Amino acid sequence: MKKKNIFILLGILVALVLITVIMENMGKRDEKKANEESILFPGFAADQVSSIQIKIKDKEVRLNKEGDSWLVATADNYPAEQESVEKMLDKFAELKSKLTASKSVAKHSQFEVDAVSGISVMLMGKSDEDVLAHLFVGKMGSDYTTTYIRKAEQDAVLLADGYLKSLFDKGERGWRDRKIFDFDTSQVQRLTLTSQDKETIAIESQGDGSWQIIEQEVSPGKKDAVDKIISDISKLSADSFAEKKEPIEEGADPLKEYKLDEPQSTVTVDLKDGSVRILHVGDQSNQNFYVKKEGQDTVFMLYKSKIDRIFKDIEDLKAEPTEQQETDEIKPESTP
Repeated sequence: MKKKNIFILLGILVALVLITVIMENMGKRDEKKANEESILFPGFAADQVSSIQIKIKDKEVRLNKEGDSWLVATADNYPAEQESVEKMLDKFAELKSKLTASKSVAKHSQFEVDAVSGISVMLMGKSDEDVLAHLFVGKMGSDYTTTYIRKAEQDAVLLADGYLKSLFDKGERGWRDRKIFDFDTSQVQRLTLTSQDKETIAIESQGDGSWQIIEQEVSPGKKDAVDKIISDISKLSADSFAEKKEPIEEGADPLKEYKLDEPQSTVTVDLKDGSVRILHVGDQSNQNFYVKKEGQDTVFMLYKSKIDRIFKDIEDLKAEPTEQQETDEIKPESTP
């Protein structure tokens, strides 16, 4: 009798285990199916996108792919910020939502996913008629960590994770690449700072990581201070782009309006390979300066604080005298 009870209990246990395994497998299949169904643009491939159209109210931005690079067609084909474009495309590939906020067309304006108040983002393939994805991005969710969105061909308003507006709306800066310089600091041979207020300071690499001031005076350079200036210049990015100013006089140099025809200050970086990087600094506008890279027509804006970090007084760039130097300076002259 006892053996019979044991076999019954074992049978029940085996049955429970089998039921548990089956339920888990079904749950996993359902979860996988739910995840697949939540992807908004299944099969979307970023490398198939050739053009992007972004409309925000009455403004339109057009990005076109040329080779491996993206250009801002609506800004005279200026190079686009590649990383920002790639982030946007990656988001489209993974975009999903498990919550439907509304299925009513009347609610589109409330969630700002209509053609008037929403951000319209259209991704095209080989032609404008080849629409790979079209999305309206609306307002932030009440939890501040989600965003209302709508596929253009559907009425349903969905709630997606993340604050998505920043991916598509770049504000006044736009999609243009703000990078001014990008070079290896270890390749710098000489740094020359020329300004009306502080005259010219030239600093040369000694090849061992140290610096020598060779103009306004000759003196060892303060390593940390010089390294910081060169580091700031090597990865210099604009804070914004200057509004285009037409010359007051016909035929006049357009750079005159920014005082860049005769720069107020200039930064020159000579690299070991013989190439040179030059930045001209023009007029000040509020807390910004107009600047221009040598060999490029674009006029950028830089915060005054960035300019101040570059142009230092020579005393700020001189190395502290060593104890031996101090002793030599105060050592009395020997008498015969």
